[in-house]
Amino acid sequence: MKLAFKHTFVAIPVMLSLATPVAAGSGQDAVAAYARGDYAAALRLLRPLADQGDAQAQYNLGALYDNGQGVPQNYAEAMKWYRKAADQGDDRDQNNLATMYVKGQGVPQNYAEAMKWYRKAADQGNARAEQNLGFMYANGQGVPKDDAEAMRWYRQAADQGAAPAQYALGLIYRQGTGVPQNNAEAVRWYRRPPIRATATHSSTLGLCIKTAWGYRKIMCRRTCGSTWQRWRAIEEQQKTETLSRPL
Repeated sequence: MKLAFKHTFVAIPVMLSLATPVAAGSGQDAVAAYARGDYAAALRLLRPLADQGDAQAQYNLGALYDNGQGVPQNYAEAMKWYRKAADQGDDRDQNNLATMYVKGQGVPQNYAEAMKWYRKAADQGNARAEQNLGFMYANGQGVPKDDAEAMRWYRQAADQGAAPAQYALGLIYRQGTGVPQNNAEAVRWYRRPPIRATATHSSTLGLCIKTAWGYRKIMCRRTCGSTWQRWRAIEEQQKTETLSRPL
């Protein structure tokens, strides 16, 4: 059976701890400004570093333009800075650049180009790029549809703790997509951290899934034999919602 859900993995660029920027003081000040919500100051501090070729600053500057923080949202400008850092081998920017090609943001949609950049990032062990490759193979975007390759990339990402990949593997085993249907294996992946069911009180179960689409809580009765009712409820929700934004 085919995967029941359709969604687009989209990188959510965030300001991460700077990795020894060209000017450490300015880089640290930019992070502090971002943390307090002063995006305009962060933008002002990052731009000179980015102009000097600091890949971390270029990544963060691209994220500000991508998210419209401290500046009007501008995908073309975000693409420019992501590409500069990606060309230096930054795996996060390679993943973000690929996602812009998938979404057609700041550039014409181009799945083949997206695959090229996802591969570059995945070859460096970037879990988001690995799960995105899994999605591309599962849906035949930029490459012929290949369930075995999708499985391989999802597993690599899932082994690093990527929640969307763990969910995808659970669904693959649940539905028997390219593999023998295996409920036990599906449960194993559904329940791997950070996808885990926890009791909220004596009669209900809160199933919190940290996936590409944020936290979704499905309340189900905590009774013997209700496991697959929970999974079916999740699957039905995924079928009827437009899903976007990975973790």
